[in-house]
Amino acid sequence: MSTDTQTPNTGRGSGRFRLGVGADATGGDVDIELRYFLASAPAVSVEWAASSEAVPAVVRQQIVSYIERYLHGYLSQHPIGSLHVAVVGAGWFTERRNEPERAAAIALHSAIVDAKLPPPLLYAPPDA
Repeated sequence: MSTDTQTPNTGRGSGRFRLGVGADATGGDVDIELRYFLASAPAVSVEWAASSEAVPAVVRQQIVSYIERYLHGYLSQHPIGSLHVAVVGAGWFTERRNEPERAAAIALHSAIVDAKLPPPLLYAPPDA
């Protein structure tokens, strides 16, 4: 983690997967860029910077809402400053069930690790 408090630090992450075949197949495709400022007050912002034709409008909103909830939860565990995510790519499968939130979670985890921030918890302990 950089100690420069004025320049945004970045991390990139991709959540791409295809599981199974046939009627039970699933998949997801989300690419993000994460920027963070250490010295700022805790805040979260998310923008859709991918093609607006990449996924249906309702799914774009689902992905953005999920990322906002994820980042608020992350900041409650790791109050590091402000976080901004740009969704820079996304895809939609026609031959399988889409799991955009799962793909976004994978991309967020990857970007946080890439940015050298404290890693998010992958599960909640039973007493949480």
